[in-house]
Amino acid sequence: MRGCGRSVSGRLRGDRTRGCPGRQIPAPDDDRLDHRGPVPGAETRREVATRVQACVRELMADRDHDHVVVTHGYAQTFVVTTWLQVPTEAVGFASFATRPGAITHLRHDDYWRNRAVVALADTSHLEGGLQDPH
Repeated sequence: MRGCGRSVSGRLRGDRTRGCPGRQIPAPDDDRLDHRGPVPGAETRREVATRVQACVRELMADRDHDHVVVTHGYAQTFVVTTWLQVPTEAVGFASFATRPGAITHLRHDDYWRNRAVVALADTSHLEGGLQDPH
């Protein structure tokens, strides 16, 4: 999956001393997808969603294998929304938050062709074992 691992933080990439929290400007409600914010070169929400969607769709096309996707919390939102086939125009307010080391389990039902979010940001494996929902 080429082109999937890229920074969303533009010119601040790798600079932990300057960071984004004090620099970020929340996206306005009427421009959630295309708001760029104050960081030069940063991707918009739409650009990140589109890039992540391409990668996830490539994986979804391969039904012969199970897949493991390693990502950070911001991109995870678009992994989940793509999995659920939510159109890009509808993800402006979506957020599927995660924590470090967490596992999100997505499952495709081959018979009914439904898609399920079996576990979202589960960390029970860090505390003594991942619980099987079945």
